[in-house]
Amino acid sequence: MPWKYFSDEEMTCHCGCDEMAMDEGFMRVLLELREVFGTPLPVTSGFRCWKHEQQLYSIPDDRIESARESPGHYHTKGLAADISLWRMETHRIHRLLEHVFGVAFGFPGVGIKLHGPRENRILHLDIGDDEGVRPAVWTYV
Repeated sequence: MPWKYFSDEEMTCHCGCDEMAMDEGFMRVLLELREVFGTPLPVTSGFRCWKHEQQLYSIPDDRIESARESPGHYHTKGLAADISLWRMETHRIHRLLEHVFGVAFGFPGVGIKLHGPRENRILHLDIGDDEGVRPAVWTYV
């Protein structure tokens, strides 16, 4: 599915299964953010299949069904993307966050990783709607 600023490769699961099922509403908000921000927002992780999610989070086989039914795991629903902050200067990250937290955008899930090697720094954005626990902002350890 073509999106003006994002490739299918960015949004496809990286485990090798080639699955990609991004939610159109999420993509509309992400595209609008990109338009307003005015510079590329490279995606390091878009859609994830359950096999990939299971590997990333070490979910045992006997817990996978309950994980599927639990809140979260927005990448598996096409409702999330991780944006690389690797080559973005600090003042631009600040500007991006101003847009993300601005009234115009609806990202109730925002995760930020700014420590460690620069190439691993990301901004997670999702439009998950778990009642009672959203909006939420977190950092990665």
